[in-house]
Amino acid sequence: MNRLDKFLQKLLPAERQKAQVLIARLIAHDWNGLNIKKLQRHDHLWRLRYGKLRIIFEHSDDKVIIVSVGRRNDNTYNF
Repeated sequence: MNRLDKFLQKLLPAERQKAQVLIARLIAHDWNGLNIKKLQRHDHLWRLRYGKLRIIFEHSDDKVIIVSVGRRNDNTYNF
């Protein structure tokens, strides 16, 4: 089981469902209405914000790679 699956299992069912929907929208490039910003000092990293949930992903060409998923805290953007 990878880190993404482990984190999703720790979420409440409603949060887990929303995170799965957001990840599916990212992969499908359906970004309308999502709070997405490019991370400073990182060339290809972006973040999706939904409440306290943060999804960090890499976007290059037509490919989306999920780097991390987590709740916002002091170490959210430390790579």
